[in-house]
Order: sequence, then structure tokens, then C-alpha cells
Amino acid sequence: MKKALFYPSNSRRRAVSALLAPLLPVLLAALLAIPARGQGFFADPVLNPFGTSFTPSGAMLIPVLADMDGDGDQDLFAHNRIFQSPCWQSLSFEYFENQGSDECPEFIKQSGQTFGLPGDLVASQFVDIDNDGDLDAFAFNHCAASTISYYENTGTRTEPAFSSTPTLAVYHPMWNVAFASMVFGDLDGDGDYDALLNGLRPSVFKYLENMGDAESFWFPGPVNDPFGLQVPPPNGSEWSVMADWDCDGDLDILNSHLLLSTGHEGWALYYHENVGSTTAPSFLPPIPTGDTVMVTALADLDGDGDLDLLSDEYYYENKAQNSGCVSQPVAVFDFAQQEELAVQFSNTSTAQATDCRPVSWFWDFGDGATSAEENPMHIYPQEASFQACLTVEDVAGSHTYCTEVEAVISSDQSQGLNNQFRIYPNPAFDVLTLEWEGREGFHEGRALIFDAYGKKLQEKGFRFLDKGSSLSVDITGLPAGHYVIKVHDGSRFAAQEFVKTD
Repeated sequence: MKKALFYPSNSRRRAVSALLAPLLPVLLAALLAIPARGQGFFADPVLNPFGTSFTPSGAMLIPVLADMDGDGDQDLFAHNRIFQSPCWQSLSFEYFENQGSDECPEFIKQSGQTFGLPGDLVASQFVDIDNDGDLDAFAFNHCAASTISYYENTGTRTEPAFSSTPTLAVYHPMWNVAFASMVFGDLDGDGDYDALLNGLRPSVFKYLENMGDAESFWFPGPVNDPFGLQVPPPNGSEWSVMADWDCDGDLDILNSHLLLSTGHEGWALYYHENVGSTTAPSFLPPIPTGDTVMVTALADLDGDGDLDLLSDEYYYENKAQNSGCVSQPVAVFDFAQQEELAVQFSNTSTAQATDCRPVSWFWDFGDGATSAEENPMHIYPQEASFQACLTVEDVAGSHTYCTEVEAVISSDQSQGLNNQFRIYPNPAFDVLTLEWEGREGFHEGRALIFDAYGKKLQEKGFRFLDKGSSLSVDITGLPAGHYVIKVHDGSRFAAQEFVKTD
């Protein structure tokens, strides 16, 4: 069974993996000022969309996502740092509590709160490495001579507490890997967290199988480029994340590569798909996604079921729409004729709403009229066949369904009624008068005006329209043209054409 790096939300399955790792010394501040626009898996960047108030003052801002208070949503750490050879130096390490929800995050800065962790950490990752139900911390110094330090959480799932000094400094130096960091996941399906190590030099994947158990980890010597993993030469493999990207039950890898071939100017994001199993991974050759951004932290931040990206102070929505992860809306509706040309539409679509992104409905009745109601009633202007369409849009996308609707008038409703009222003047300029001449009048009715395409333009209610009585309708707002006026009381209707002049 796949072991997820972070706790899922209560509302839907989450494949969430946050990752913090290195950047390299040779990377210029100009390169890091603004992330490149997403051109592949991710949409264009959005600046600080979740209420975050940080403004990076160094060369790089690294976000870290982890549910620190055990309430089921992702909270945020932000490492603000700058490179001062031979290491990255911390400018600030800040915590932002998610006071929104998993689907609608709102990150609020908690000044001075790092749960006991030292304030000079340059990069970190959180994982329940000892299987006691709370998140422990791994910190990376991001130096040419790399060390990775372990901080055990001695608090609880909802009230974490760390010592300001590490419980253990793991692997010094990290097998000659410069600017190293680790990502965690149960790659062999034995119930504990294994690790992958990345760094600038040498540009390889190093696999660290956890040879301890779920409560006590032990990482022996690494294996280079395991499971068919490859680093496209001559790039520098940095910034990995392990996550079930395609929602098939095993862990895939997204890896950002520094473009050494262009003088360290730019990034390329590669996708390593796991086509093996949860116990025996096997990765296809990496494919470029087309994104030119560093992958730092992944989580489903909009409630649609797939993984979105935080990088620097920017949010990148996942636009890949993986079929295994995202449930697209399905538009369907029924309809039933009520009386004369009135049709009741009943929405039976499947869609998902979040607290901040409700479902929207758009009806096109095929006669020029539209509606945004969920279950509208529509009165057609004449007997005919119309193609009615419903478009449903939710956080995962949109879908349109169309079908033919027959608008008919029964003989006992329509026979002779159109000849029982007259309108004057016709043509009319400003006021149209309707006079009823039939024996049975209309009660609690409406007068409606439609254009030549069947679009309703005006509506006026009335209480009584008996024999010999009249109703005046102001038409000064109508442009010159041909129109239909219809009188309706819920059980019968009558209609006539008229001309509006200037």
C-alpha cells in the first residue's frame, strides 16, 4: 500500500508531497526574481493568491507545505534565503497557519512561531519518519559539503514541539553530493519511508532504502540512479518531489533540472512516470513537461483532486487534468412541459462545489433566451423544436449537454384565443395597448414581449384582464423592429405580432 508523505484531507483523496531542497551557488539572483510562465503541466503563475503576506528579501523563497496542526489542511513554512559562498544563508524562516480549508487555503502569518525549530533553517521537509502520528523535520544546509539534520517532534499531532538542536545529523558529508536534499516516500511498499537524494554535483538520483522499520529509520549507503531513473545530460538534477501524479496508486517523480548546458540560466521540469508497482518501482525515461519552473511544494490547493504547485511566492494551478485524479463535471438534465409553451427544466448533473468555488450553470434554451438558475422554467415564444443546452462548470472544468425540446400547444388551450384580443396602435411608437375581447378573461397573468429571435425583452404582470378591459405596455425602450406580445395566466395564452417604429 502506498504511504503518502502528508496526511490527506477528510473530503477527498490527496496525493500530497511537499519538497524542499537546494538551489545552487551559481544561480544568479536575476534568474530567481520571477518564475517562468507555466507552459506545460501548470498554468501561469498567480502572485500570493492565498492571503500570504511574505515578500522575499533574498535571492530565493522556498515554500514548504505540511499539516502542522493536524486539522486536515496544509499549512505553510517559508524559507527566505540568499547564497553566500559556499552555502545558502537564511534571512528568515516563517510559519503561516492555514485558517481556511484544504480546498480554499488562507495562510496567516504566525509571528515567531516555528515550534522550537531554529530560525536559520534554509530548507526543510516534514514527514512522520518514526510513525508516532506527528510530523518530524529534516533540514538541509545546502552547502557544497552537504549535511542533513533530523529534528524529532516530541510534541503531538496537533501541538508539535521540536528541539532547537537536531536529534541527529545524518550523513556528513552526503556522499559528496553538493547542495543535497531528500524526498520521502514508501518506494518498496514495506510500510516505512524511503528516501531519494538529489544535488547539483554529481547529477544523479541516490536511493536510500529504509532498512529500519516504521518506528526507527536507518538509511545505509545509497544506490545510484535506481529503478531506471535517469537524469537528462548535461543538466543538474535538483528539486525533486515524489507524488502519485497520475493517481494510479504508485509514486511518480517530478524533477527540476538546472540547465547547465545554458550556463545555469533556466530550469526544465521533467516527469518520471512509475510504470512498476507499489513494491517494485520502474520509471520510464524522463519526459519534459514544458514547464520552466522549480518544483518546490505540491498539494491540491483548489479542491479538484490533482496536485498544484507553490514555487517562490507564486501559485501554479495544475492544468494537466489527469483523468485518474480529476472528476470532470457531467451536465445532464430532464424537462417537462407544464402548460402551453412553458417547460420546466430539472438539472441532474454531477459536479462538485468548494467553499470558495461554487458550481455555475448556464442554460441556452435555443430561442435566444438564457438562464443561470439551477432548475429554471422557460416559456417558449411559439410552437417549434428547440435545441436546449446546459453548461456546467466547477473547479475541475466544464461540460455541455444538449437535447431537442418540443414546445407544443394543446388544441383546447390555443384554439381561437389569438383572435380574442387586439392590439393598437400597430405599428406603435411608445405605448402598445392590448384590449381583451374574449368571454373568459385572464387573471393573475403576465404580458411578455419577445423579439423576432424568441428572446424575451419585457415582462409586465397584471391581476385582471376581462372582456372589454385593456392593458397598456410601455415600449419606448425597444428599438424599431418586429415583435411578439404574449398574454399568459398559467393555464392559457394568446399571442400577436406588432411593429415598433422610431
